Amino acid sequence: MGKDKEARSELRSVEAKVPADVARSVRRFSSALTNLKRRGAAIELALGPDSNINRATSAQYIDTVIAPFRLDRDARGQSAIGVSAGGEAWSRDGIFGATLLTRAGLHGDLFPGRGRFNDIQFSLSSGPEFETPLGRIRPALLHERRWYGGDAYSSGTGGAFNWLAVSKEKDQLQFDGSVIHQAVRKNAFLDGTRYALFATYDHAFTPETSVRLTARGVVLDAAIEPESLWQAGGDLLIAHILPGATLFAQAGYTRTKARAPILLFDRTRGDDRIDLTGGMIARALTVAGFVPLVRLSYTRSRSTILLYDFKRARLDVGLTHEF
Repeated sequence: MGKDKEARSELRSVEAKVPADVARSVRRFSSALTNLKRRGAAIELALGPDSNINRATSAQYIDTVIAPFRLDRDARGQSAIGVSAGGEAWSRDGIFGATLLTRAGLHGDLFPGRGRFNDIQFSLSSGPEFETPLGRIRPALLHERRWYGGDAYSSGTGGAFNWLAVSKEKDQLQFDGSVIHQAVRKNAFLDGTRYALFATYDHAFTPETSVRLTARGVVLDAAIEPESLWQAGGDLLIAHILPGATLFAQAGYTRTKARAPILLFDRTRGDDRIDLTGGMIARALTVAGFVPLVRLSYTRSRSTILLYDFKRARLDVGLTHEF
């Protein structure tokens, strides 16, 4: 009806109280309104125990074509209390009659007393927005960086593309793609080009209950064949809004396959990974715009190479806020 300000006001009580990892799903039908919002940001802070902070195997020895190798303690799974902090900010600016959308995101998993496992990731993208008869289109230039243990780990530069193909009262369909050239500082064998494609479908069964289905594929064309791989998988996320809280549950599966055997193990890497997440956002306990959240996640990765075979469970208790 053209009353975007009033509509945003009605949605804010729900949209502003969703943690970053499920925000896109719970805000399933606000894309048109978000498209009109010039500035915005969201942050999340959480704390909790993590059973495997380095996502590593629990095995002490690993078989190779030479002899069994004993893994260093840091190469095996370790538990600790973790601090998770993340945020995203965006800005829309008019340039030469067009709208330029710029986004910046930062996420860190920090482990006090075990800083060698700290993992920090940053991304920055910028590009125009177009409204076309086929839907909203967003091409963008993209840059990303990652630090591990306080040292620079990798960087990447490339392009991304978002197409909101369908946006209806109860359904939304969008496609995302990217091509990134990555450089890994201490392992040139992983340098190469990464291709990714996502298809996401949102559906509202009722005003309170929604579901999001995602299909994804990733290809890494690395410097050497054994490190080149492809991934395919999917995710199902369900969110339900109660009078004072939002409940969510997510399940995902990822299949990873390398192109060639790793000589040291004389076998080709093949992983089957399952990710399960569930939690609650307690909107009734909001204080100064900060909303409490509780989230429990579990990961199980089975691999033909023991280095990539691991289990991980984590509990997060924290706060989220959207501006």
